[in-house]
Amino acid sequence: MQIIRGLPGPSHKRPCAVAIGNFDGVHLGHQRLLRAVTQVAHARGLAAAVVTFEPHPRELFGKDPFARICTLRDKMTAIAGCGIDAVYIMPFHKRFAALSPEAFAREILTEGISCRWVTVGNNSHFGAGGSGDFSELKRLGETLGFEAVATPLLYQSDERVSSSRIRAAMASGDLNEAQTMLGRPYRVYRKDEVDATHSPMFHQIEGMVIDKGVTMADLKGTLNTVVEMLYGKGTKTRFRPHHFPFTEPSCEMDVQCHKCGGVGCPTCKGEGWIELLGAGMVHPKVLEGCGIGRVYTKLIKGTIPCCYAVIIKNEAEDNSDE
Repeated sequence: MQIIRGLPGPSHKRPCAVAIGNFDGVHLGHQRLLRAVTQVAHARGLAAAVVTFEPHPRELFGKDPFARICTLRDKMTAIAGCGIDAVYIMPFHKRFAALSPEAFAREILTEGISCRWVTVGNNSHFGAGGSGDFSELKRLGETLGFEAVATPLLYQSDERVSSSRIRAAMASGDLNEAQTMLGRPYRVYRKDEVDATHSPMFHQIEGMVIDKGVTMADLKGTLNTVVEMLYGKGTKTRFRPHHFPFTEPSCEMDVQCHKCGGVGCPTCKGEGWIELLGAGMVHPKVLEGCGIGRVYTKLIKGTIPCCYAVIIKNEAEDNSDE
């Protein structure tokens, strides 16, 4: 799937069927919209495309703090899973938001991406101040040369599936309700400032111990045992304080370079140590928030990148920076 910020250049432009929306969460209602696009695109020999906006319009104009259901990266992954060929991420700023419905249809849909067919939810609005509705989009399509179709909204238990309902379910702690509308388990995120060492998502867990009274000493002892099993008894390790989302306290674990014995060489970049894994204590509320039942008071987690394990054990050169 192509991901293009803004409008495509001439070499990337091709006639397409398009779905327009914010697609926060890519819930079951969104998925219905995306299926409609792919079906029409395949039937008519068009590219299946999505027009979405970044940042979310409510982040620009909303009065209250806005919590996204998913990150932009996860949104792209979910959209790709629906068979879409291209996503056009429109930079949503005040100038873009001021486009009239006619300017949006002409400059973005017709001239910008060569739209031939477009679908939106039948309650959607577009253009400055949300002044354009579906009937306006259909009228503009007749003038500008694209067909506009409204995709019916999806209901569960007589209520419309929507991103707002999912956020409300999350705010009340009802992750089962959120999962029902998303069509998949919900992933939990923590609001972090993004920099070189902090990421606003919890990526993976490759090993976890859940028990009563687990301490940081248990974590360090367990990881030292794993290292000895991999590299032999007497292998030197060290732990450094660090930060990972959802773990506190957290640490990085290094193993002494087997090639130079800690003196420093190209393999360890002169440090004498090679970073092996990150680990930390996970608060039980995190697991409860993910829908896991009663958990104990202390949890530990450790992640060993398999590539580093292979490099170190076989004393191979690490050329990852080349």
